[in-house]
Amino acid sequence: DEDDAANAFWEELGGKGEIGEPTPDVVESNKALFSLADDTFTPVDDISEDSLDSGNVYLFDGGFEVFLWMGKDATSHEKKSSISLATKYLFEFDRPLHLPLTSLVEGGENESFKQAIAA
Repeated sequence: DEDDAANAFWEELGGKGEIGEPTPDVVESNKALFSLADDTFTPVDDISEDSLDSGNVYLFDGGFEVFLWMGKDATSHEKKSSISLATKYLFEFDRPLHLPLTSLVEGGENESFKQAIAA
């Protein structure tokens, strides 16, 4: 009988309980742009594509996704260390570890990045 199967199911899970409030998948935050130089985060006040310099790597937190933007003239060290710095950013700035992380090279910006940085 279906009721017996349902009761057995709930019994295996420890019984029916109260359903709590849903937790958001993404914790909202203010947008932030950082230059990644010398393995540190330097805040950039003007959050726009115009602030991005070809000789640097930047971390842009769009609130729902974190982007690494790599300028075409950035050093190989900056490019290689950007992923570990992005992980460090998530911890240091108390951001959810499940946020998507997208790496972009100058000239290869996707629509999601363009819309987020322009908003």
